[in-house]
Amino acid sequence: MTSEDTIAGFRMLLAEGLTQPDLVEPVVEAAMKKDDPIETWLEDACRDGRMKIPDIELATEQFYGLLKGIFFWPLVAGYATAPEGEARKLVIESNVQMFLGFYRDDK
Repeated sequence: MTSEDTIAGFRMLLAEGLTQPDLVEPVVEAAMKKDDPIETWLEDACRDGRMKIPDIELATEQFYGLLKGIFFWPLVAGYATAPEGEARKLVIESNVQMFLGFYRDDK
């Protein structure tokens, strides 16, 4: 999510999508069809009774949104660098705790 290649590739995709959406659309559609490991993990956690999530797809996007808001979009926009070291660890741990605090099934 923070690699230079990923950021550069996304910037290119974004720029081309603005001028030639017909070229970018198949790439985006193919990416959206791939099995998402987070979505699979959440489905398994719900099936096992560890989490209660009414909309797995929405929850998956929420989880990625928590991370991308700090690690991805600022890099794409070019106005910040991604947190590193202890700051990175704090962001990840707090995002996971926030997510689990909402969706964990503590019956």
